[in-house]
Amino acid sequence: MGIPLVRGRLLSDADDGDAPGAMLVSESLAERNWPHESPLGARVSVNNRSDWTIVGVVGDVRQEALGIEVQPTFYVPVAQAMARTTDLDLTMVIDMSSDPVATFAAVRDAIWSVNSDIVLHEENTMAGLIRTAEADERFRALLIWTFAMTAGVLAAVGIFGVTARAVSARAREIGIRSALGADARRLIRLVLKDGLLGATLGLVVGLVVASWAASLIGHLLFEIETRDPWTFAGAAVLSVTVCALAAYLPARRVTRIDPLEVLAEE
Repeated sequence: MGIPLVRGRLLSDADDGDAPGAMLVSESLAERNWPHESPLGARVSVNNRSDWTIVGVVGDVRQEALGIEVQPTFYVPVAQAMARTTDLDLTMVIDMSSDPVATFAAVRDAIWSVNSDIVLHEENTMAGLIRTAEADERFRALLIWTFAMTAGVLAAVGIFGVTARAVSARAREIGIRSALGADARRLIRLVLKDGLLGATLGLVVGLVVASWAASLIGHLLFEIETRDPWTFAGAAVLSVTVCALAAYLPARRVTRIDPLEVLAEE
């Protein structure tokens, strides 16, 4: 399964039904019950049997789903577990490189050749289990992504329209400045400066609110920070770029028109 060994040893073929009870514990279980000492060699009681000895500590895993926190876990050899109880629900993990369907069929035949009364169910591959575990999170992520993209487009269109209208409203001012000899590039820089000032103020307020609201979707994210700097930076760059274009394009158009025509239109 690729679960790493932290200390001690792993289970082996020597841990059969006649050997002393051997147990592995996860890091979280070791930290919870033996916070300041090594659990190796400790005796543990499970199901009213106290003859289990911890022989190793292994890494934590997520048993149910990716979004669920790891749970303290212990592992015992299947041969020893079967020697101590007759009621077991086992999950077999098979390392295979061939066709899964053919492998499943061969495993079923091998098991039933020993005991035809054993019930087999929920055959699946690891990739299939991961897809199933991720299904709800993927759907919610896709839904949020769709809403976010829609909101981003609407925000960009709104910012562009408001900024462009504000610049167009200054057409008479720009025409007067141009008629008095103001350089076109200086006029464009002036308009850009005013436009980006408003964008900067809006970004500051927006980033503060977004930083607060990010904690509301933390449970939908897996190994991604709720305040991911690249996401915030991308939103900021998009907003500034839209504001810059919305200010630059109308200003450039107005500065290319004869000042007298601009004043005559007013």
